[in-house]
Amino acid sequence: MKLSERPGQFAVIVRERVRQRAGTLRVLWRTRRARVGLVGMLSLFALAALADVLASPAPSGALVAAPSGAHWLGTDVLGRDVLACLIHGTRAALAVGLVSATIVVSVGVALGAVSGFYGGRLDTFLTRTVEVLLSVPTILAVLALRGITGDTRLLDVAIVFGVLRWTDVARMIRAEVMRARHSDWAVAAHALGLSPLQVLSRHVLPDALSPAFVAAPIAMGAAIVVDASLAMLGASEPAGVVTWGALLAGARLHRDAWWLAVFPGLALFVAVASFNLVGESLRDALDPQLRSLALPGADKQNLEKPAPRTSRPPRGEREPTGEHLL
Repeated sequence: MKLSERPGQFAVIVRERVRQRAGTLRVLWRTRRARVGLVGMLSLFALAALADVLASPAPSGALVAAPSGAHWLGTDVLGRDVLACLIHGTRAALAVGLVSATIVVSVGVALGAVSGFYGGRLDTFLTRTVEVLLSVPTILAVLALRGITGDTRLLDVAIVFGVLRWTDVARMIRAEVMRARHSDWAVAAHALGLSPLQVLSRHVLPDALSPAFVAAPIAMGAAIVVDASLAMLGASEPAGVVTWGALLAGARLHRDAWWLAVFPGLALFVAVASFNLVGESLRDALDPQLRSLALPGADKQNLEKPAPRTSRPPRGEREPTGEHLL
């Protein structure tokens, strides 16, 4: 019987998957660290969207001025308000993070799924490619690109990060696909006449995407840190571009300007911590074994202890042995 003749079963499968996703979102929102991470992440996106309305990064004060009533967080080496620069720098940070995470997840999922499902020489080739890319430092690759081209933009940093760091996602997706391709529903789909590509895309890959959801926010945080590190070294974007790393670079030139190191560093900490909290909360919500431990009020000690033994009968009474049933 063809699958087109059995629409009712596929409707049941779709409803079940929607129910599971809704349950995952409920568990995610009930976790305290997930709420903290989501609030921080949404706040960053709100600042990036309203940056032009909230503040202007144009020079408006003395060079490297300490925090005061006119400039709450002080000014940088170009006379720009540090608070305005932090708000506008959110756009550059999120742009690098989003582009990097998109490349990491899309390339990692595609190659990991193909490698784990088909195996053979293709799997061997992709595995060796992953091992080679893992040995290439991202910052060194960006510096080499700058030495070749003479200039490095934000987009170049995001692309280099994505090209080099899809390997972790590919390895996790490969392992999940290798486990799911031998499941009952995948074998049943083969028996019903679906092609290997249809089995992979419809029945195997949807159940193997959990590592990709977890890796996406963590990759965003890592890309933001790499971009800030390169900008602090002067190797990320042209002078005058408002980024958190450019503010940190000013702190290297003016050791007494503590506000140029503290406030951009706090912005980096909040951004990376928010994305990491969301990623870890997604991991706990998507893993059935960790889902119960992630909920507030869960008694983790009792979940880890074995079930208690039943109490012995009072003295003088015999324990039931089952002989009366013979």
